[in-house]
Amino acid sequence: MVKKSSKSKEKLRGLGGWLILPIIGLCGSLIVFLYDFSLTFETSFDYLSLWDLALIVLIIICLIAIFNKKEYAPKLMISFYIALILNGLLAAILLEDYTSLVQSSIASLIWISYFNVSERVKNTLVN
Repeated sequence: MVKKSSKSKEKLRGLGGWLILPIIGLCGSLIVFLYDFSLTFETSFDYLSLWDLALIVLIIICLIAIFNKKEYAPKLMISFYIALILNGLLAAILLEDYTSLVQSSIASLIWISYFNVSERVKNTLVN
């Protein structure tokens, strides 16, 4: 078995590599959910508005945790991806649109696996 040197572990630190993609995704999701929230809030404040607001809050908490390199950030990110699957399920039920469910499920399963396995995540999010 080949041991990794401490030098290679240091290369896998910081908010770079593949870890930058979920951060970009969070920022994009924040914009989308803020837009959705503004649309639903203008027409009527209902449970969909509350769901969008909850997702907005979760995204902001995830971003803060990642940028502060908190050790609970991976669990928050996994919670966010589960919420995305639920959001796709909600769209499938209410709008009979299954594309959102399929897309969010595939992307979420990939990123949940990444946050569970990645050396960069383990080395970076340690505070």
